[in-house]
Amino acid sequence: MSDIWGIAIPGLAMAASELPSVPGLLRLDNPETGDGPPWEAVAYKLEDVAEMHAKHISTLGKTDLVIMGMSMGGMIVSIMASRFRSILPANTSFRVLVSSPNLSSNQAITAAMLAEWKTAQLGNVGDFKRILGPFFSEQFRLVSDNKAQDYYSYRALGGNKQSPKALYRQIGAIFSYNGQNYWPNIDPTEMTVIGGADDYILGPTHNLDLKELLPGANHHEISGLGHMVNLEMPELFQKELSV
Repeated sequence: MSDIWGIAIPGLAMAASELPSVPGLLRLDNPETGDGPPWEAVAYKLEDVAEMHAKHISTLGKTDLVIMGMSMGGMIVSIMASRFRSILPANTSFRVLVSSPNLSSNQAITAAMLAEWKTAQLGNVGDFKRILGPFFSEQFRLVSDNKAQDYYSYRALGGNKQSPKALYRQIGAIFSYNGQNYWPNIDPTEMTVIGGADDYILGPTHNLDLKELLPGANHHEISGLGHMVNLEMPELFQKELSV
């Protein structure tokens, strides 16, 4: 544990193993996805997940850390940086990648999208390509289509180890999240926010929403970057973020 410098928390339907493997970066699974723990309650909130992760991190015996979260993981990190800041190491800084403070007021996942997601059949790579294609920037699909195709296959084969029931419980937790309860309570000197200019899911308007809630933080919008940062720009997960 002594070589750990950072913690990474994945997004919706993502296993922690999908995040780049970087020396010293501990990747934590969320409940019911990847190797994450089961959750007995009928429903849960992202605050419950944030508390789970914060308590685990507090046992590592670290004095300083970088805690980063991607997409839904960024929402979880915002809760950790505000509500559970006191149990984290004193010298902790936070990174939020391609996220949003509120999906209800700025809809990124619509009823039509959810209905389409429900039609996806495990094993059908075409279904997952149709649904997941918009998560990548157009440039990435043009230049690195093989990587995108590998990801569609991975998800179609259930590589993230998440059941449909677990996915919709996770979506429910996202929609109950309201960043106005957390972002204004974050120390802006501890936060860096990175968004993709070509993110068709949580893109420029969501980046503006975050900036309005915490204007004193370091905000960066990267040209050409889509939502799947872990595949499109994995170097962002290095200790010194390339912004």
